[in-house]
Amino acid sequence: LDQHFIVCGCGRTGRYVADELLSSGRSVVVIERDARRFEGLLKDHGERFIGIEGDATDDLVLRDAGIERAKGLVAALQLDQDNLFVALSARQINPKLRIVSRANAEKVGPKLKQAGADAVVSPTNIGGRRMAHELVRPNVVGFLDLMVRDKQQNLDIEEMPIPKESPLVGRTLATSSIREKSSALVLAVLHDGDATYNPAPSFKLDAGMTLVVLGEREQLDRLGRFVRGAE
Repeated sequence: LDQHFIVCGCGRTGRYVADELLSSGRSVVVIERDARRFEGLLKDHGERFIGIEGDATDDLVLRDAGIERAKGLVAALQLDQDNLFVALSARQINPKLRIVSRANAEKVGPKLKQAGADAVVSPTNIGGRRMAHELVRPNVVGFLDLMVRDKQQNLDIEEMPIPKESPLVGRTLATSSIREKSSALVLAVLHDGDATYNPAPSFKLDAGMTLVVLGEREQLDRLGRFVRGAE
């Protein structure tokens, strides 16, 4: 495997993470001490994922999962200290890996980031925010759920980094041919740690920026090739 995703822990959180990744066509390796927890994923996805029975806090197990070649890792173990250890080990083995960690206690978040996590997610925090949004803007939440989860809609949001060899470098959005090439919609441009939402046609693109784009899967694939200079 290469450029795959590793999910550490196949409990309730890890199962949802793996299911989402597999549903979007990603290559996934799941590490779990209790092999019985693979049954749900096997039922829904067959043998489209690799399950490793082992302890994700063990460096040898992480290496068995191909961490040196992985694109990202999710630490979704039950205990915060275990996720802390996984984040630390994973960052030492693969400095370029994107690491997302679960945190039960919010105070652990800064420590997880110091250990190497790029992002920290608190299920209770996210759950509370979701419930509030369901109360005050249910139609928006429903639309986003439909867009992301309904396979028939075939819509997705994708991040697309602009490499230095991209034909977009130096162009404005108006002259970029993005709409003509793909019909996808640019929602935002990420740059220098900031974000420009709904960028104007005169917004100038440069290497190192990242497009946040909405479109159908085929449109996004076509745009991805164009952005990389492969089309």
